[in-house]
Formats: sequence, structure tokens, C-alpha cells
Amino acid sequence: KVILVFTRADQVEDISSSVSDLIDSLRSEFRSRIDIVDSPFNVCARKKASVKPVAECIFNIAKDLLQGIEIYDICTQVSNNLLNYSKSTNERIITWEQFSKICNNDNKAKLNAIAMSLNESGNIIYVSGFKHIILDPNWFCNQIVGSLIGFPTSKGSSKDTIVFDKGCIPRKFLEQMFKSITKSEVCGSLLVELMGAMHLCCEVPSSSGKQIFIPAILSK
Repeated sequence: KVILVFTRADQVEDISSSVSDLIDSLRSEFRSRIDIVDSPFNVCARKKASVKPVAECIFNIAKDLLQGIEIYDICTQVSNNLLNYSKSTNERIITWEQFSKICNNDNKAKLNAIAMSLNESGNIIYVSGFKHIILDPNWFCNQIVGSLIGFPTSKGSSKDTIVFDKGCIPRKFLEQMFKSITKSEVCGSLLVELMGAMHLCCEVPSSSGKQIFIPAILSK
């Protein structure tokens, strides 16, 4: 499906008629491969009202293309079910088994396709191979990952300025911090593992115990 949009309509008079022969030629030559919308859009790209018909046309085309596609219908239903489940239980993370139950499906390939589709659309956070799913991406990005932005990296005697050497944090400290942020609703170790699966951090060997390397907190 192809639509033609002329964005400088405010500077050229009657663009459509001046290119009508070209449009007819393209439609005739590529009729078997593409579908060109009958009437081109003449818009002034600086004016929202002028662009609105183009946006409506694009959304209508997308709606027609997606209508009847099974994975789209399934994902829409699952997304609504997950939202209702999260609101009723106040859970932000669920297991793969819970996800399977909510989807009312135990086919691994279908479940993976649904999870990947919802992850790409931003409805959930899913990492292939990880046995948990984040139901609230905004919560994870803002409160969990966001808590690491501007993290103290200097030495000090107070608990707020524990030594974080070269971007490394004691795993136990990081787990306790996440536990405090989530008010013990989510296991701190689970969040650390999820960040590792997303390549936001990694565990490094240390003589002082398990250390988590987080590039985001490296000092300049």
C-alpha cells in the first residue's frame, strides 16, 4: 500500500494535476506489486490540521492490514488480560508459568511469539530464556534502572557512599537496594539477574565477594 504526500503544497499550486501523468504511469507499471492510493495528499507539513488526513489514512491502512491476523488479535487480548491481572494483583513481575496460564496456552513456540511481540510493542519486558516477565516497563525503567543514574561513586564513611570501585557494586548491597525500592515486593536477586539478562550489568570475580559491574555508574 503506497500513499503519495506532497509536503510543500503551500508553495506550489495544484501539485496533483501537475504530476497526475506520473502517478498514472506508476500505477500502471507497478499495479501487480503495489497498491497506490487514488488521490495524493497535498499538505503543509508545518500545520497539524493539514497533516491530520495523512495520519488518519495511515492508521486506517494499518488497521485493515492487521485485521484478521491471528497473532495481532491474540496479543491484543493477552495485553488486556495482563493489564487487568497487574491491576488486580499489584504484581509487576510474573513467572513464565503464570504468563502461560494468563494466555491460556502451553505451546512454547506460540507463547514465545506472543511474549516477543508484546516486548517489541513496549507492553512488557521479556528476555528470551529468562523465566520471568516484567508487566510494567515504566516501573522497571524509572524506578529500578533509574535508581542507578547519578549513583554515588566516591569513597566515604556513611552507608550512602560505600566504595564502588570502577563501576562495581557488591551484589548484596545492590540486592538490598532493590529490595528497599520495591518495599520487598520483588526479590532483589531476581532484578539483578534480569539486568544481567538484558546486558545492563554482569557479575565479576572479586576477592571481596560477589561484585556486579554496571557500566552506567562508571565515573568519568
